[in-house]
Amino acid sequence: MVKHENTIFDAYRRNEEKPSATWKFLKNEFPELSQTMTFNTFKQYVSVFSAIRRELDKVRQEAEIEQSKKIQNDKRKLMTELDNARKGLDEVRQKNSETVDQLNKTMQENSYLESKIQNLQDELDKVRQNKTGITDQLNKTIQEKFHLESKLENLNKELDKVRQTNIVVNLEKSKPEINPKNVMGWNVQQSKDGYYRCYRKINKQVHSIYIGKEFNLEKIRIRIREKENEINQCMTK
Repeated sequence: MVKHENTIFDAYRRNEEKPSATWKFLKNEFPELSQTMTFNTFKQYVSVFSAIRRELDKVRQEAEIEQSKKIQNDKRKLMTELDNARKGLDEVRQKNSETVDQLNKTMQENSYLESKIQNLQDELDKVRQNKTGITDQLNKTIQEKFHLESKLENLNKELDKVRQTNIVVNLEKSKPEINPKNVMGWNVQQSKDGYYRCYRKINKQVHSIYIGKEFNLEKIRIRIREKENEINQCMTK
């Protein structure tokens, strides 16, 4: 009976779960069934197995429903993930498009920079070609500079000599005229009142000559001669 379980229960349902009708049908399909059990035994077992089978089917159906729900939930999750993945893919494609645009722009900029670098390289080559001439000109300029510096140094030395000479001359000119204190043996003195007088001791007598506020050497000499003549005349009398 267990061997043909599915066939037996299918026949039991088709015969409206009537044991006698099912027994008759199965005897024609499986003649060996009547040899292994009687109708009463079949009737008892088929009812019990039918109830168990219904419970099993119910459990199986519930499990299938739960499984179906789980599958549906998983499907929805997968659809959501797929939708998110598509959105992410669209974003990636958009970013890739922007990246491609940026890459193209960068390549254009690189091409421009390469052109500029080439131009600079050409200019550098020209500068290098002119380097020898520039170096010679620079050396010549340096030599001329040294020559001019040497001439300038000599001129400064000459100028220092001239300045030193002028300083000496100016100092000589700026020296105040020093009035001699002794003229022809007479002592010349300036008193507190600002007047000049000459003094000399002759024959134990002090003689004086009034000169005035102005110190005039020639005038002093004339006065001294006059005074000495006067003294000599007095001594000869």
